[in-house]
Amino acid sequence: MNTIDIILEATAKLSSQAIVAQVNKRLKDAGINGVLRKGRGYCYFSGEDFWRGGSVYVYTIDSYTVDEWMEEAEGFLDSDLRGKLRGIK
Repeated sequence: MNTIDIILEATAKLSSQAIVAQVNKRLKDAGINGVLRKGRGYCYFSGEDFWRGGSVYVYTIDSYTVDEWMEEAEGFLDSDLRGKLRGIK
């Protein structure tokens, strides 16, 4: 592994961490009791408001933008909570 590969790998990891942090902040700001977590080969939403579950099968977290993750989150919430996410940036 050369220096450029190491830098790119480190940047990707930071990018994934930043995405998770931003998604979780938006969920919290909207009053949603739940978080985005990473599994092996998938990501999932967990917490009281995601009681039905919510797995998304992606290779990496940065396969989706923060806005795309928010759309995924909205799909796993009950209809009475979905409106809370609209307009949260």
